[in-house]
Amino acid sequence: MEAGRPTSFATIVVATDFSDTGDAALDQALLLASERDATSLHVVYVAGSAGENVEVMTADGSLITTADKAVKELEARVEKARVTAMKHGEPIESERVTVHIRAGIPEDEVLRLADELGVDLIVLGTHGRRGLRSLVLGSVAESVLRSAKCAVLVVRPKHYPPAEAGA
Repeated sequence: MEAGRPTSFATIVVATDFSDTGDAALDQALLLASERDATSLHVVYVAGSAGENVEVMTADGSLITTADKAVKELEARVEKARVTAMKHGEPIESERVTVHIRAGIPEDEVLRLADELGVDLIVLGTHGRRGLRSLVLGSVAESVLRSAKCAVLVVRPKHYPPAEAGA
């Protein structure tokens, strides 16, 4: 890469988990896709189980139990984020956005999709857990950051919980 020349992010993958943090990552990915004139944006949600039956708890507390419903929810969130992005310029066209529902371990599936597509950038959110809680629960963002073969942008909420006492 030449000094002073911005990195090209032609193909971007953004991972979401239907949370506010996932929505923030989607917003950031849409902005970057627009600013960098990306050729494609791939939005992925990874369900924990395989097959038609998935369980997705959305930010509003509703439960999605089929892959078809998860795709529709993901498409609706992408379109809502695109409409919001219009306030800040021209977002990437919907024709260049693809949604993916995968089953398995989130970090493995995000990395697998990124490899399959040869992406230039992975965008994902983090809930800001630190200390013992992060160690026990693990961190998808940290795992992707360590193992990705491309650039990774981790989006964190502006207001995150303080470190746990004794952690």
